[in-house]
Amino acid sequence: MAIDKNPLETHFSLAIKKGTPVLEGLLLKKNRWMMKQERRFKLYATGEIKYYKDQELKGSMQLSKDSSARKISRNEVEVKLNAAHKTYILI
Repeated sequence: MAIDKNPLETHFSLAIKKGTPVLEGLLLKKNRWMMKQERRFKLYATGEIKYYKDQELKGSMQLSKDSSARKISRNEVEVKLNAAHKTYILI
């Protein structure tokens, strides 16, 4: 039985030590009252994004095949998690 690996994990596994973020930066999200909140994020080769306020972990999300990302400006990427009906901006 063949085990399917996450393509991101396979691609980055040679270059990055396991558990080390592939990318770090700022994330903008909207809370339940539609107010924007800024968080620090870490993207891992497994497709997981963890976000923090100060040093406290506030949440995480898993990118999947139904997720999408598009560049919306020179320094911003919009990430949509269709299953969760959420949109985030990575800065």
